[in-house]
Amino acid sequence: MNKKVAEASEIIESMLSNDYGDGVKPGPSSFASCMLSLVHSKDWEGVLSLNEKMIDSGIPFNSTIFQGVMLAYHRLGNRQRALEIIEQACQTELAMDSAVFQTCIRVFLPNEFENTRISPFRKELRLLGEKEPNLASVALNLSRSLRVAELNKNRQMDIQRHCWNDAIKNLIEYIRKKDTH
Repeated sequence: MNKKVAEASEIIESMLSNDYGDGVKPGPSSFASCMLSLVHSKDWEGVLSLNEKMIDSGIPFNSTIFQGVMLAYHRLGNRQRALEIIEQACQTELAMDSAVFQTCIRVFLPNEFENTRISPFRKELRLLGEKEPNLASVALNLSRSLRVAELNKNRQMDIQRHCWNDAIKNLIEYIRKKDTH
């Protein structure tokens, strides 16, 4: 663990145990900052340990924390748990967007698609569905949900989040189907 990560972890620990005597507890942004340091250092066990402390403290997931935990499980070889983390984030209506979707593609399908930009990805997805009939229905569902998300990019934030949440759920379904193929 590098020095900055150690210092950040120490501050979180001190705040949790009220060492400063001010009663201030770390919030989601404190945990997210520390999480980013751990991810940057590729300390995947540290990410999961910090996540446990966060859960024990009653701090809800935010997008940064969710992505760090998902990446940690994946890098540690627990692809199934990483997918479950995405499902959990979708169930809690965590704010999803195209950046989260693209991160999921890069993590779970790194060699499948040449482009993670949405329009070219949709085209590649349709072609893949034509080549592999057993993936056709999930590829079509994913492509359609991406199109809906694209069409609603200028709508209210809650509508956009809902659309991206649906697209990410369909991505999970696609990944699971592809994994069993």
